[in-house]
Amino acid sequence: MATWRLIAWLIALAWSSVLSAGERIALLPLVDSGEESASRGPLTSELRSQLIRDGFDLISEDSVAATLRQLRLRNTAAPLDAEIETMAGMMGADFLLVGTIHRFRTDTLLSEACVCVRLIRTSDLVVTWNNCVTRSGGGEISLLTARATRSGTRLARAVARKLVSDFTLEPKKRRTEVTGLVVGRREKITQPCSTVAVIPPTDEQGYSLGSEMIGDLLGVALRRRGVNVADRGRVRAVMLEGEDLRYGQSVKDISRLLRDSLGVDLILTGSISELTLARDAGLGAQPVVALQLRWIDPSSDAVIWAETLERKGDDRKGLFDVGIVHSPALLAQQVVDDFVSDLRLVRRRVEPIRGN
Repeated sequence: MATWRLIAWLIALAWSSVLSAGERIALLPLVDSGEESASRGPLTSELRSQLIRDGFDLISEDSVAATLRQLRLRNTAAPLDAEIETMAGMMGADFLLVGTIHRFRTDTLLSEACVCVRLIRTSDLVVTWNNCVTRSGGGEISLLTARATRSGTRLARAVARKLVSDFTLEPKKRRTEVTGLVVGRREKITQPCSTVAVIPPTDEQGYSLGSEMIGDLLGVALRRRGVNVADRGRVRAVMLEGEDLRYGQSVKDISRLLRDSLGVDLILTGSISELTLARDAGLGAQPVVALQLRWIDPSSDAVIWAETLERKGDDRKGLFDVGIVHSPALLAQQVVDDFVSDLRLVRRRVEPIRGN
């Protein structure tokens, strides 16, 4: 059995090397959410090491750092189109790998991490791959609960390994594409949904730093269901053009700019009324997530559908504490995943192009 596993690993390594031949990746330093700055270095390093072990060709850290210094680029999580093209030209990069550390906590009582990354192809600025990983440990003592960890290196390594478990340079080929979203309970209406823009929900608490995390989780979950989601960097560029960076807001000017600039059919945004802090959960507080999400038609700026989502960590608690969630980030991911999985999407078959 061990021999077969070794052979499979060697084949996978060789195959990934073939795929990545000639394709150079620039890994930009992961951006921290505001309170996770100590984790940025270890996580970026572990992610780099994991990709190199898997056979991918990464541009050197020194070259990336020199380019960022020369461009004075700080927001590496959501670079603008012009910034991507400039970096690609300076470094000879075929892809940019960017991301955000939303949560990273190590403690004896509760440890959790939430990291989201995405791969941008520089030739056409398309997001070819993305992933969000949430890991947690600790909470109430239970045989079924993973232990908390105090080792930042160990947690960073586990997150990096999970992040790139399905890493690929080419987007997944699908037999169908999403064309519409069905809304309404009594009278069902199908709205065009070929391209969606996610504006991170506004954080009504003002301190939970959850806007970017919920926005990234929504984007990844929608892409997994086959929805074409506009890259957050391109959405940011439109909001900068409209001189409006208020999350959770959608005035007519911004909505129409998103429609005209990015071909957006629908906008998903909302607000966060409650999101428990990790430090409070570590002290025994019950994690709670409460979101209000709404779909907006950019052609009229009308809200076509709104939904309130609220869940506590023990809402799905079963026998022997099965189903209980101690991590606020993990609870938020579950809420978002359930919301997206319940969407009624209209699809059409993608017909293969046949030669004459």
